[in-house]
Amino acid sequence: MEARRDTAEAILATALEVFSAKGYEHATTREIAERAGIAKGLLYYHFQNKEQMLHRICLALADELIGAMGEAIAEERRAGGPVEARIRAILLGYARVFVRTRSFNRILFHDLEYLGPEARAEVVAKQTTNVHQLRDYLTELVAAGELRGLDPTVMTFSLISAVHWLFFWFKPGGALTLEQVIDQIAELYLHGAAAP
Repeated sequence: MEARRDTAEAILATALEVFSAKGYEHATTREIAERAGIAKGLLYYHFQNKEQMLHRICLALADELIGAMGEAIAEERRAGGPVEARIRAILLGYARVFVRTRSFNRILFHDLEYLGPEARAEVVAKQTTNVHQLRDYLTELVAAGELRGLDPTVMTFSLISAVHWLFFWFKPGGALTLEQVIDQIAELYLHGAAAP
């Protein structure tokens, strides 16, 4: 059973590489099997088709991002401290996972449309869970008087979008570190860009 799971995970890791490099539309099961070093028949033993592989990859990404956001929020609930430090820590914890999984993100942004309606709905439901856990936390901070009473949905998507857009422009090893970028995003979010 363990060997079967390991083979399936190896196939998914290879599919992730191929989908990231070529895009889902141009990837083939033959190439995935060859790169994984297995017979094509063994690939079909584990997965019905290419779409099922994409579905599993998207679910894994969604679960990882839900876990990262949940852990960051739980840690800040325990730690307490100034709201600025808590927002920054949550953003940084989430951004570290998001940047580390760049290949996943490319697939999530560009290839989700290739999933059938039920599979896509399952992934979207997980994304919604992720959004709601941040929204609930920000709503708590508003209720406690630590954030202004702005619309929690606007606040939530402003933060999540800031992190998700890192996929398109942030380069590890560039002029700014991830920590510096998150510091500035948190500063903009909490205090705005206007000079005092």
